[in-house]
Amino acid sequence: MKQNDKNHNESNQKIYSEDETKLVLHGLRQYYVKLNEYEKNANLIDLLNKIKFNQMIIFVESARHCKALSKLLTEQNISPVV
Repeated sequence: MKQNDKNHNESNQKIYSEDETKLVLHGLRQYYVKLNEYEKNANLIDLLNKIKFNQMIIFVESARHCKALSKLLTEQNISPVV
């Protein structure tokens, strides 16, 4: 493990693995879709309406994107936890 840069909390760490199969939590379904920026919101809402889920983690690039996504999800009657 390597200590993360100083922009993050002291307790955060990056974990490096040469074997990508070790990066998957077994029993957890993971999805990845590569989209253009302008396609993301519509495709996310479409995906959320099609799949059953109890909990979900959505990774975003910045706090600004997090706030915008939180607003979008709230407008779609999905309760985000930020």
